[in-house]
Amino acid sequence: GIPSECYKQAREEFDSRYSTPATFQIAYRDFQIIRPLGRGAFGSVKEVKYIRDPIPDYLQRTNPTDSTITSARIALKIIN
Repeated sequence: GIPSECYKQAREEFDSRYSTPATFQIAYRDFQIIRPLGRGAFGSVKEVKYIRDPIPDYLQRTNPTDSTITSARIALKIIN
């Protein structure tokens, strides 16, 4: 099994990180549109990149070559 020290440390890190969830108010203007991905009856989908600081955890991507944190490119659905 997992050694208890490793479990305790992982649990403490998890609790400290997620005990008070960060609140972000994200708006359409916070994204840079990279390219359109598609259009349908209910709206459109675009590939976007978050351009504000700080970057929320769920939008972060770590560059493997120099370990810098950048915004991940994601698909954003825009409902008409």
